[in-house]
This record gives sequence, C-alpha cells and structure tokens, in this order.
Amino acid sequence: MEGGSRMKRGTVCVTGGAGYIGSWLIMRLLERGYTVRATVRLDPERKRDVSHLTNLPGASERLQIFDADLEKRHSFDEAIKGLKEMDENSWSDVEFCRDMRIHGSSYIIPKTLIEQATLKFGEDNGLDIVSIIPPLVVGPFTCPHLPGSISVSLAMILGTKYGLGRGFEETLMVHIDDVVSGHIFLFECPNAKGRYICSSAETSVYELAKLISTRYPDIQMPSEFLDETRNEKSFHLSPKKLLNLGFEFKYNLKHMVDGAIQSCKQKGFL
Repeated sequence: MEGGSRMKRGTVCVTGGAGYIGSWLIMRLLERGYTVRATVRLDPERKRDVSHLTNLPGASERLQIFDADLEKRHSFDEAIKGLKEMDENSWSDVEFCRDMRIHGSSYIIPKTLIEQATLKFGEDNGLDIVSIIPPLVVGPFTCPHLPGSISVSLAMILGTKYGLGRGFEETLMVHIDDVVSGHIFLFECPNAKGRYICSSAETSVYELAKLISTRYPDIQMPSEFLDETRNEKSFHLSPKKLLNLGFEFKYNLKHMVDGAIQSCKQKGFL
C-alpha cells in the first residue's frame, strides 16, 4: 500500500477481485477513498463480464483491472508495481483432512499449506504478513454468480447437493460486510500481525431452517430440516485476537440470511 491521508487514501491491490469477498472489498475500499488495482482471471479473449466491478461508484476514477493468474509467472507484477505489499493459531490439520477424506479437502489442504508458506516467507524476509480466517461468508453479493459459501449455507432451500443439512449439521458464519471490514481494519491497523479469526455466529440445521421458514414463509422448507434433534452446535472459533484490537462485528445471523436471500431472489437463484 502507498501512504495517504484520511481524505485521499493510497493505492491497494485486491487479488481475486471478481469473486464474492473480493468484489465486496473493492466496493468498500472505493467508498473509503482508496484507489484499487484489482486482479481477475480474464478469458483468452478478455470477454469475462466484470461490469459488477466497473459499475461501482468511484470505479471509473479509482479502479484498475489487471489480468492475472497464479499459474502464470510474473502475471501479477504490473498490478503490484510500486506498492508496499500487505494484503490464533488454528490451522486446518492437513493430515487429518487427508486421512478422513473430508469433503472439500482438495481446497482446504492447498489453502492451508499456501498460508503457512506465506507466513513463513514473510517471517524469513522481514515482511509484515496479516491473514484473516473467516468461516462461511454469508450475506448480500454483487457478483453475477452464486457464491460457493451461499450455495453451501443455504443448501436446504437452494437444493445444493452438499451443504448445511446435506452433509453436515452445523456451521460457523460471518457476514460479508464484517469480513470485509475486518480486512480493511487490519490493513489500516499498525499493530496487526499474523493470523486473525473472523467468525461471529454458530448455527445448526434446525436453527437456520426455523429462522428461514419464520422470516420467509413463501420459501418452501423441507420438513426434514425442521427436526429439533438437528440442533447440534458443538464447536466455536474465537475472534478474541481480532476483538482485542478494537474490531466490532455489526451483523448477526438474521442479517446474513436476509442479505443472502434477497440477493438470491434479485439474481434469480430463488
């Protein structure tokens, strides 16, 4: 990041800018006065629709989009040129994921190994690396596709093959705006260092099904999910390290559900 005053902020690079978290982060950064360099994977003919980014307020003046792919060496060079890079020890157990053949382990294991390697690289080279670890991110979305975390969290009403109620009985969640605010908060916090868990809600199949059916009686909820025995909530991720820096969560489970369902309806997924 380049330095900037409160009124005129600096320049920041957001990778994965076309995705759920990336696009929402870009929106909030533009609102706060930052200039943003976003990287996306464009198709060979550069026809990928990024209008949900270019149509954001402030985008025409302060948003640049770069084609970049992790599999292509040096493809990020132009996006980060001239920038000073930035972006609880609770790791996913790699061997456990392999041995138990956990659903999604092909995603979990590489992400864990990459994060470990990144933090080690920063430590060895004198770089300040900060990472934020969210659970399922839920809420409204600007991207044109259905975010994977929404598909999983609302599997009961979207008919997703795997998700809450269709493969596991409980989950942890955080609102999209809280996780993006957490990114910006840590980015701007001079004392931030290392890993920060950003999780604000625990829910079960029964609790979420009852909440949805109560707030949205027009949405058909299969009776199997309204079984009170499916109310297990046995694990918790503590955001204490993040809260101790002064961060505050603004949204609860109702806000997450409302935002996600309203966006799904607006975009034709429900």
